[in-house]
Amino acid sequence: MLNVFLYLGIDSVPVSLPTYCDMLICHATYDGMVAYRNKILGSYFIMFICTVFRKYAHEQHIAELMTIVNDYISFKSYRYDTKMTSTTESSLRAAFYFYQ
Repeated sequence: MLNVFLYLGIDSVPVSLPTYCDMLICHATYDGMVAYRNKILGSYFIMFICTVFRKYAHEQHIAELMTIVNDYISFKSYRYDTKMTSTTESSLRAAFYFYQ
């Protein structure tokens, strides 16, 4: 496994981090399931990401934002009264905020 070295200053010792740390991977739905979209407006997943980030990005970290997105997605009824849920895989080591 490759290591990424993070130097914390001129006199500091390098810290070895796993290759796949600090990643957040989001999917519109589980593998093998259907992700619905509106023929005119597009993907519900992307629409809800835009809505949630516009409303809450100034006060919530990204993992919390994706939890809110999943909440929006799971409460909406889609074609034939079906439901959908998104997935998020995280290896974040700290909360990530878009604004300070």
